[in-house]
Amino acid sequence: MRADQVRRWRAGERTLAEAYLEAFPALAESPEGALVLICGEALLRREWGEEPQPQEYRARFPRHADAL
Repeated sequence: MRADQVRRWRAGERTLAEAYLEAFPALAESPEGALVLICGEALLRREWGEEPQPQEYRARFPRHADAL
């Protein structure tokens, strides 16, 4: 999933982590899998010159807030 996420973002398709977690519920159930996509999105946003904030991700992903 992470490779797909990178490919899409670099092609200009900003697929958010929520889209993957909704499409693949098993990922949402796996803290490690979810965090890879969530943190991956943050890294890609930085590549695009954005400054994603931890509090934004804690609000979007309350289930994983402690790890973020």
